[in-house]
Amino acid sequence: MPAQEVQQFTRRLIALFLLAFAVRAAHVVSIGNAPFARLLIGDARSYDRWAREIAAGDWIGHQTFYQAPLYPYTLAAVYKVAGADPMRVRWVQAALGALACVALAVAGRRWLDDRAGLVAGALLALYPPAIFFDGLIQKASLDNFLMCSLLAVLGAYARRRSTRLLVPAGAILGLFALTRENALVFLAILVCWLPFFLNDRPVREIAASVLLLIAGVAIVLLPVGIRNRVVGGEFLVTTSQAGPNFYIGNGEQATGRYVPIVPGREMPEFERTDATAVAERAAGHSLTPGQVSSFWWSRSFAAIRAHPGQWATLLGKKALLTWNRAELPDTEALEVYRDYSFVLRVLGTMLGFGILCALGAAGMVVAWSRTPRPTLLYPMLFGFSAAVALFYVFARYRFPMVPILALFGACALVASWDGWRAGLRKPAAAPVSAALLAGAVALLPIVPGRGSRGLAYENLGIGFSDAGDAKRSAEFFRTAIDLEPREPGPHYNLAVALMRLGETEQAATELETTLRLDPANAPAHDNLGTLLAEHGDLADAEKHFREAYRSDPSSPLTMVNLGNAALSQGRAEEAVDWYRRALAAQPDYLDARLNLLQALERLGRTEDAATEARAVLRADPANAEAREALGRLGAQNR
Repeated sequence: MPAQEVQQFTRRLIALFLLAFAVRAAHVVSIGNAPFARLLIGDARSYDRWAREIAAGDWIGHQTFYQAPLYPYTLAAVYKVAGADPMRVRWVQAALGALACVALAVAGRRWLDDRAGLVAGALLALYPPAIFFDGLIQKASLDNFLMCSLLAVLGAYARRRSTRLLVPAGAILGLFALTRENALVFLAILVCWLPFFLNDRPVREIAASVLLLIAGVAIVLLPVGIRNRVVGGEFLVTTSQAGPNFYIGNGEQATGRYVPIVPGREMPEFERTDATAVAERAAGHSLTPGQVSSFWWSRSFAAIRAHPGQWATLLGKKALLTWNRAELPDTEALEVYRDYSFVLRVLGTMLGFGILCALGAAGMVVAWSRTPRPTLLYPMLFGFSAAVALFYVFARYRFPMVPILALFGACALVASWDGWRAGLRKPAAAPVSAALLAGAVALLPIVPGRGSRGLAYENLGIGFSDAGDAKRSAEFFRTAIDLEPREPGPHYNLAVALMRLGETEQAATELETTLRLDPANAPAHDNLGTLLAEHGDLADAEKHFREAYRSDPSSPLTMVNLGNAALSQGRAEEAVDWYRRALAAQPDYLDARLNLLQALERLGRTEDAATEARAVLRADPANAEAREALGRLGAQNR
């Protein structure tokens, strides 16, 4: 390419970067005024905690990776340079997102042509979900940058057939696998594509090319495997999360979206411990992380073999969720951020996943007739979408599909522009028909945005509750209830917030509403029973505790509540039985042991009561209640 054209394209890339950064900067400024601007919830809180540990010097860690590690390490590097402030991270990711748009433009130039590349970069620059993800403390922003970089390097290789580009392509793919493990599907696709692409070359050259690509991946993943072997005892080149994740998407309880292995424990900090605890309980002995993953793979395949038709239906549902227009939220929803960001509100009226799919479908038809044909982009797009649907679906999980769709969409837009300028009609008929067909599927509102907003506002309420701000959390729970009044979760969470604020009558009303919507909600029964007991209604309180136990007989809290109800009504022997059950389920439950101490003392069993007091003091030497009881019991025995 002549130097003048290179300079012109470079200037346009700079303009593209400035455009992409400007819209992201405007978005960051807008959400900077939101009440949740510095609130970290869900995975963001988990990544922040991990990044702080790394930044404090724990660069190696102490156990096998369970979550993908690259984003927390990147976050730690940002913390070391700029400080641990979520808003500063948003600014860094705004720049990273703008660089991703430039990388996509370069990819488009290599796979298609200069104009298509710049249009693809502009589509990504103005694409609302991309702006949204760049503003989250989430790894989707890094995913996007790595995907666009991979497309750029692979495009250069396809254009030049320079084997030295295969090592960096493999290295980028390895890094990508450390943010999103299913990106390894691209390795399988590339290994299959290279012999096809190099079919006119000697077998030795084809084999060398495949080995160079694998070597690039190994440069990144082998050190991770060695690190996991040293600190965790197992050679795992990424993480040990694949088995549990596959089960969440394909097990008996699977819906196509995230369902925790243990109901009610959706938080990231429970994922590893719950997956391990359930697997070890089933196995009857302790398991290594790799063995835990294998357990969940086996359980998933057993569920699939037992109900193959049901699984096929589920897989079809997940494919529709992957390709429908709705942005399925994880913890934070685009719809909520749009309430605070004028950038998302304005651009969201013009561009979304459904429109991008329609443009992309048209572009696939146009690109197929090009010479050279960008053959690799097709299996990369559909292969990755299949990898998403095989597990479970969130908007950020399918986000790596967007750069490829943008390339195809840009191809359609450029062809349409050229056709319009030339006064042509018929050549555009096939792409337009394909776009209409794709739009008919992609524009289906499978998941209502109202429900997504309600869930996201509830998550924000939980985040403020965890941060100790009950008043603010109650405001967000009320918003969630306004959006989804028949969902029991926001009513229950609002009740808990109101209890913390001392507004017990309103809390009782919300708990009653929760139980009308979900009669088997054990925590709601427990809390309503507690409120009734505080008001002296012991008989009704005990009824709710028994309903809670019927719904969840494994809860130590419910057992303690039943013990308290029995003790308050003079049934000390029954209370002792409930407290001992609670301690059998949770031996370190000090409140249960203290209550057991009181019940034993009431029964006159002073030696047994003293034994429990000493057990409390072994666990908590400063416990004044146990010391006082031990002194009192000693005086009684003299």
